[in-house]
Amino acid sequence: YGNRVKLGVVPAFEDTGNKGMKISGVTENGPAQKAGLMSGDIITGINNETINNIYDYMNRLQKLKPGQKITVQVNRNGEKLNFDVQL
Repeated sequence: YGNRVKLGVVPAFEDTGNKGMKISGVTENGPAQKAGLMSGDIITGINNETINNIYDYMNRLQKLKPGQKITVQVNRNGEKLNFDVQL
């Protein structure tokens, strides 16, 4: 388990129609919360690599390293936002 990267989000297991992965919650003081991500946000990309679903999200996380700084692309109520996240 040790060096696995965690963004600190709880995925919503609902179909977004291949338009990202919806967040149902964020971990208190986790990287996502510190960066400003919120419940209800839909992650559509990490470092400009498209995230269509939870499987894309999980595969992308496996390639990241603890301490790395990443950019997370999010759709929040139809608005496209970018967040810099320190893992």
